[in-house]
Amino acid sequence: MPTPVIEVRRALTDTEIGALAEGIANATSMPELLSAAVRGLFDTLLADHGRRFDDFDHDHPLDPRHFAIPSIQWQALAGAVTSRADQWGAATTIGFELVNIWPSTFDDPAVPEPYLTVIDRRPHQFHIHVSRDAADEIAKCEDHLSSLANYYGHTSTHYLDAMHSWHTLVVGLFATRHGTDTTVTRDGRLSLLVNCDHLTYAAIFRGWHRNCTDPACHATASDDGSWRKPYDSAPILDHAHTPSYPFNAPQPGDWSFHS
Repeated sequence: MPTPVIEVRRALTDTEIGALAEGIANATSMPELLSAAVRGLFDTLLADHGRRFDDFDHDHPLDPRHFAIPSIQWQALAGAVTSRADQWGAATTIGFELVNIWPSTFDDPAVPEPYLTVIDRRPHQFHIHVSRDAADEIAKCEDHLSSLANYYGHTSTHYLDAMHSWHTLVVGLFATRHGTDTTVTRDGRLSLLVNCDHLTYAAIFRGWHRNCTDPACHATASDDGSWRKPYDSAPILDHAHTPSYPFNAPQPGDWSFHS
């Protein structure tokens, strides 16, 4: 007979939250922290059925989607886990993992926000190493922003979208939750590669394509002024194309994270 599906959807008690928070705070390594966070939470919920996390394996997997706790409790416990992971520069990484391996959530206005004492585990100092090529590319990014502002105006969306996305990435270089050491190298035109203790991501400039302004025409222009189909079946009208931005203008666009 197939194993019956176990489903638990309930709020945690104050005692359960306190025990989980204590296990998270007392973890002395990332493996211990993951065990306290994952095994600890599922053991708590599985106790309703007289089961434990270790009762499941590859042949009899545990499906996190069959479990749910109130969103406000999930967020509080996740905050405790990521704060504890700050000591090892893995807060961002473990935060992503919890979304996939922890129970799902539900809203319950009757459940109060848990009060958890969280110690700031971030390092007091951290180091950013910037290669020569990366420093040159950062200067080119700033020059490109200036060109956008001078050509389209300081209040234009062409400039403001690019400026906000770029400065968000620059500020992110100083995020102490990524570990004690960050290395920045060049990753192509107006783009950077960032290596942290437990995270690697690229800050890539995505330039806008120069398209025909006629919505019925999908022609795309190259910098040399030639027009082409962006894909084989693209509808192209037989008319004088008007580019979405001039050929002699700086390319609008924005910067984005890619991990």
